[in-house]
Amino acid sequence: MIRSALIALIALAACKSPASLELEPAVLLLEGAGSKGRITVTILDRDGRPMADGRGLAWLPTNPEVATLHQDGEVIAKSTGTSMYEVELVGTEVRAQGKIEVRIPVAVGVSAEEVILEPGQSAPDVTAQVFADTGAPIPGFLTAWKIEDQKVAKIEQLPDANPARSRVRITALQPGETYATASYEELAADVRVVVSAPEAAAAGDAP
Repeated sequence: MIRSALIALIALAACKSPASLELEPAVLLLEGAGSKGRITVTILDRDGRPMADGRGLAWLPTNPEVATLHQDGEVIAKSTGTSMYEVELVGTEVRAQGKIEVRIPVAVGVSAEEVILEPGQSAPDVTAQVFADTGAPIPGFLTAWKIEDQKVAKIEQLPDANPARSRVRITALQPGETYATASYEELAADVRVVVSAPEAAAAGDAP
């Protein structure tokens, strides 16, 4: 009977021993230089139940150029990129890995600074991209488009297979001049839209 009780105590102690770490979030996404986030760690026993443990945590980032990872789990974005990290329960082999994704948009670029059309004509291949501090376009960061004077021209959103690019068709409505603007939050770029009367265009082509 004593032996059975001892076995039960050992089994109970094993259940109460740290077995794994749960990270929240598993992937932390930060946008903008200096933006902050926090990773929380829950210690789990062998049955997957949260438990208290007096030992501290050691945080081991792999790419400190991308983000600063403090020992309390606070993260500060520094540069666009990905940083894997490992958290270890001090004095044990219990650890977990997570990921930090940083995206720092700095500019919007457009494929054309100006389009010249006649009423009824379209420019179907005008695109925009959001660029990171590394100079590369950022997938998933798509611009919104608007036209300044909707009497002069209109914009239609078109599908694009490139996840880092937005595409529109600009159609001329009547002679005049306006701007199509591609924007992402506070970043923006303009496309000058000039709609010429057909007779003016023909006169310009005459020798």
